[in-house]
Amino acid sequence: MVARLYVGSGACDHPDDRLVAHVYLLNFALAAAGGVLLFLLLRRTHSAPAFGAIDLVPLGGLAAALVLGIVWLVADDARLRPCRNGNDEACGVVAIALLESAERAPSAPPTPGEERAARVLAEHRCRADDRGLCGRQRYAAGTVDARAGRFDAAKEAFLWACDADRSWCARAAQEPLAWTPAERKRLSNSRR
Repeated sequence: MVARLYVGSGACDHPDDRLVAHVYLLNFALAAAGGVLLFLLLRRTHSAPAFGAIDLVPLGGLAAALVLGIVWLVADDARLRPCRNGNDEACGVVAIALLESAERAPSAPPTPGEERAARVLAEHRCRADDRGLCGRQRYAAGTVDARAGRFDAAKEAFLWACDADRSWCARAAQEPLAWTPAERKRLSNSRR
């Protein structure tokens, strides 16, 4: 991402891509500076017997901060961050990816990344004027629940999507779930 910023290959998908690339570059620079600082501090330290118990506390805190910083930098899922921050367009992109994945492998269990994405979509409160987009997000989260064997949560998500936009009702009725007669009637009434 940072290399594309300066090389110029590849078009930016989102206007904020340049800002995100600069923040990543700053994070890498700060991590490198922290590593150098840690190395310099360790070079100047005394041998272990010369340390007192109180001297090890700041060094332990520095090590913990360094580990947490590296985990944050490496484990962050940049694809989900805009959706977590409330961007409905970004959530729509995540929902489309989940729906495509469910169509490619409907019986395969979801990957941990798909589970994280579905959790983000389920927690997201859609504010779009087009209720179809909100229905798509909930329906996508429901497909992950269905593939994971959480059938009650999947039914709830499918019914919510159907209530949000009737175009999802026909697709929900085709899902291989144990629909009750009342739920089937709700799906068929919503399609009209």
